[in-house]
Amino acid sequence: MAQPTGCESTELHAEEETTPREGATPRHTSSRDSETTIDESVFTTLDHSTMANATKKQLVDELRARGLRCSGRKDELIARIIRDNITHQALEPTDSSTKDQAAYDDDRQAHLETLSADNARLCAELSSLRAQLTVRPRVNVRHCTKPIRTLHCQRNG
Repeated sequence: MAQPTGCESTELHAEEETTPREGATPRHTSSRDSETTIDESVFTTLDHSTMANATKKQLVDELRARGLRCSGRKDELIARIIRDNITHQALEPTDSSTKDQAAYDDDRQAHLETLSADNARLCAELSSLRAQLTVRPRVNVRHCTKPIRTLHCQRNG
């Protein structure tokens, strides 16, 4: 006859479901129960001892969700998550860098507006100077057989 374990099986399936007997304390909790007790911030920490409270299955699930390799010992899985956390923290902008970027963007916008105004002023000045120029017909000097002075005189005379 089997010894009572504190849990009695209610159904026989591939995954046994157990219910605690009255007055008995369960010897272990299912992985589903422990998953709910692990806070998500555990996986964003850089502290190895904090992450050690998670089960290997939880660590594997977290690595799989991040698209990282899931095999290895528990301490290797923790180290892999910590390396990934360090990488992500290094890539995240800090408050000061965000403020610096905003100030840079404002300065750049002011500079672009100044350049745009200068460009418009120079275009107007160029148009004014073009209007002041007298248009003279161009003489193709390369194909002339006569000296340029002669051509000029013939045209005037």
